[in-house]
Amino acid sequence: MSAKLNAKQRWQRRHKKYFAEWAAKNYHKRVVNGVCTGCGKAPRPGLRTCQQCYDRSLPSIRKYRRKVVASIYEFYGNRCSCCGESCLKFLTLDHINNDGQADRGRFTSEMNFYIHVATQIKEGNPSIGLRLLCYNCNCGRSRNGGICPHKEIA
Repeated sequence: MSAKLNAKQRWQRRHKKYFAEWAAKNYHKRVVNGVCTGCGKAPRPGLRTCQQCYDRSLPSIRKYRRKVVASIYEFYGNRCSCCGESCLKFLTLDHINNDGQADRGRFTSEMNFYIHVATQIKEGNPSIGLRLLCYNCNCGRSRNGGICPHKEIA
């Protein structure tokens, strides 16, 4: 399954520290010149990386996202604050005061929002106005005037 490495890849592997420094220095130059920030080839239209570099970095991006989201969910107790659902695939962050529109305008992506929340938690000032709800409770709240149907039934 392992493909043969070309000369550039062998050099990068042998000189990881130097390559990391070089890549950091040249990142800005590549952005300004409009080429892929990873390899210097033509990027995908409207983006900063070519398809090959994007595909290579995708597993690490997904792993990082899972790590950030898991740390946030852990802080909020890993369960729905309304019904107690604990399956992580169903959980989502909810804005208690229904002010999520302001956050969606402030952050360019969902990941930037998660990174912001995780940073706030690490610094000891967690975002006030957030809680963990399962998707059913979150949608039920939005359709029921801010009150979860679980609360009405009980």
